[in-house]
Amino acid sequence: SKETSQVKVRSKKKDYQYPLNNLAIRAADNVEDIADYDGYVNTANTHKIITDYYYLKFDENGISSLIDRKTNTELVHPDAIYRPFEGIYEKTEMAYDACTSRRILGRNRKGRTATRDVSRLKELKIVSKGPVFTMAELTYELPGTYRYQVLLKMYHKSPKILVSVRIMKTYEWAPENVYISLPFSYGRDYTLKAEKSGSIFRPAIDQIPGTNIDYYLLNNGLSFVNDQNSLIVTT
Repeated sequence: SKETSQVKVRSKKKDYQYPLNNLAIRAADNVEDIADYDGYVNTANTHKIITDYYYLKFDENGISSLIDRKTNTELVHPDAIYRPFEGIYEKTEMAYDACTSRRILGRNRKGRTATRDVSRLKELKIVSKGPVFTMAELTYELPGTYRYQVLLKMYHKSPKILVSVRIMKTYEWAPENVYISLPFSYGRDYTLKAEKSGSIFRPAIDQIPGTNIDYYLLNNGLSFVNDQNSLIVTT
């Protein structure tokens, strides 16, 4: 045939440069379990997530540490009993029918014989790692639930962590409670403030002594504040 084609070549302002390196980011089985070494630091794996603002550490039980990189301050309370976002399940066995068992609790949320269980980590994985954020998924086993799962979305260029907790409850007649642990602080010198009905108050301080110091129904969240910095938890 006598077909002809006309081809034009034009230059681009900036050509894409393919990165060339020989860093062993992952093993042949496609699992990211290569330890950090000189010249390479994995900023997101099942041991840690590092952003411009936070250094989050994991261990076999879940979140072990959250550090503010700008001030090198540990944000998990040093005396914390439970890990951040762990599930806590309480159940009071019924000695009577459902209505009577709740009535005799009075204004308490549980009975004196209530049992308490804490979630146990079953699986931890990085489900998304991109230029904007990294997302980790923590799956727990918790009595009273079929599933207790925590999703952590950590933004690389913003001091923000978005947390979603997914709970699939079991069917239960007995009085029960499910809590999500938030054992945070801002170092050791800080003031805890909370918001309720449009007012800011300091729990156990700005209230009548001896009243409502175990549980607070908050509208928007709470904050841990010192003279220079603050950690805000919004719901």
